[in-house]
Amino acid sequence: MQSLLTAEHKKFIKKFSNKVNQNKPKYTDSIKQLAKELFTHMSMDEIESHAPEYWVQTISDLIETMSARRMKNPIIQVNDSNVDSSITQIFLVNDNIPFLVDSTTMACAEFGLNIKLLTHPIIQIKGENNDRVLIDRPKKGETQTKSLIYIETKRINNKQKIKKFQAYLEKVFTQIRKAVSDWQPMLDAMNHAKDALGHLDNEKVRSEQQDFIDWLVDDNFTFLGYRKYELKDNELVALPKTGLGLLSRDVDADANDASQISVAGYQIKKQSDLVVITKVNVISKVHRKGNLDYIGFLETDQNGKVIAEHRFIGLFTSVATNTNALKIPYINRKINVLIKQFGFDANSHSGKMLMHIIDTMPRDEVLQSNTDELFHALYMSLVIQEKITTQVTARQDKFNRFCSFMVYVPRDLFSTSNRHKIQALLAEAVGGVEVEFAVAIDESHYARLYVVIRDIKKFNNDILAQIKSDIIEVVTTWEDKLALALKERLGNDESVRLMDKFKGSFPIAYTEDVSPWVASFDVENADKVKGASDIEMSLYAPRIKRQGDFRFKLFRFDKTIPLSAVLPDLENLGLHVVSERPYELNLQNGHNVWVQDFDLNLASGKGLELDLVKNRFHEAFGQVVSGELESDP
Repeated sequence: MQSLLTAEHKKFIKKFSNKVNQNKPKYTDSIKQLAKELFTHMSMDEIESHAPEYWVQTISDLIETMSARRMKNPIIQVNDSNVDSSITQIFLVNDNIPFLVDSTTMACAEFGLNIKLLTHPIIQIKGENNDRVLIDRPKKGETQTKSLIYIETKRINNKQKIKKFQAYLEKVFTQIRKAVSDWQPMLDAMNHAKDALGHLDNEKVRSEQQDFIDWLVDDNFTFLGYRKYELKDNELVALPKTGLGLLSRDVDADANDASQISVAGYQIKKQSDLVVITKVNVISKVHRKGNLDYIGFLETDQNGKVIAEHRFIGLFTSVATNTNALKIPYINRKINVLIKQFGFDANSHSGKMLMHIIDTMPRDEVLQSNTDELFHALYMSLVIQEKITTQVTARQDKFNRFCSFMVYVPRDLFSTSNRHKIQALLAEAVGGVEVEFAVAIDESHYARLYVVIRDIKKFNNDILAQIKSDIIEVVTTWEDKLALALKERLGNDESVRLMDKFKGSFPIAYTEDVSPWVASFDVENADKVKGASDIEMSLYAPRIKRQGDFRFKLFRFDKTIPLSAVLPDLENLGLHVVSERPYELNLQNGHNVWVQDFDLNLASGKGLELDLVKNRFHEAFGQVVSGELESDP
């Protein structure tokens, strides 16, 4: 959090200082100065989560660690606390460079560590080794500026996990330092790529592509790596010496890069194909979680043949992802082409709707899609705006490494549970791994789920059609399926009437126990009971047996028949009751219909021809309940 120094903070800091003075530790002044720096970046609730004694010991240990270590290299220390048995402490000191805090919190999430406390002061250190002290108001040039991160998590209690986590942090911090130190050389490489960009058929498009490069450099792209590739045996092969940042030889460059790609894989046909905007199949460990963005600029020879690529990896900045696509050089070309293709008047409803869809579409899709792919995605989004239906569009990247899906679901049917099911369904359908999702819900009828699946093993139009069918099944509610069953059995008009009467009346237990198809028969019977004396019955053999050979259902208005009354009657009719499940259907008019569901066996253990006895059984049981017939053993 930002620096904060309230009267409560000052009071606690004074109390802490008095405690330090009593103990007379070796680095008294530095301990008090670090405490002030830490506490002014914490809330009082966080500070008071521990006693002053805890903080004295913890901050003394931090100072001791900094005093005993050379500060040219970062301090990365993960320990179970010696003071509080419920806590693991993470202590990091590094040069004051970007990406440290967000990369550290990402690392914690990767290892399933729940952060309970985080404070991140910038400290000023004077002197060397054991003579090192923290300074409050240094003179210019007399101190080293360092970034300190102190984190508390729930106690790990696993030495192997702590060791792996610390090694992971060391790898991440190495990547950060390399990316930051190579930032200017990467900008220089980008300017070189601008001049070296290939020529094919359209000098105007090439000029716009160069403007796009200028736009990237203008704080719209976080450069994390660069490497040049040259043609060899019809493949573009990396030149290791050219590597910078995450693609340098000092880190595991190949692990952060796209796979080696043949020239044919680039599908070069025109000038616009000389700029590649896609993703690397690698999750970023730096700055922001997600697949690293990959932007490639291709060189050509005098004959238009591709001879080299300048490949940059990194992340589009938040400014870039929130910039209107019409204001992004080169990208705005395809947007204008699409607007012209659709032919809508800019002030018409359709024209405004088109621009709204473009503005709210996932920015990766706008940047990475070619004109045909983007036209299809926009068209499918437009055609469902006035309908209540489910739609799925998909785009496979040009190197066949990942698929992105936009799933449109009626807003009333969208839920977290359904989202999880859809994401799992998509990953399984293409044999890949889900890496990213985003949900957008606006004033339309729809929720849009955007999902990216990487490392895909299969994809075609038949798979997409099956995906759509499966998603419709996922989001179709139990009552929707009931309405379809009623329509199939009784026709549209009767289905509408019955759903108007019974919609929202079914308890959760009923929808979990009874299929929509069986429920359509129950609804038909329940509709017939309208007064206290009415009773409907259904004796049948279920397709799936649970506990008995037969099922018997009673339908009553506003009340049940007590089991103590039903049991003797059924037994006297030669049936043994195995179990009973009562369900109360709460109608919109305030009345209830009770469904009593019995599992039955024949008391004799013999079989029964239901078709022969069903009507006589209904008639006999109805007469017994109404008192017209005595129920004798």
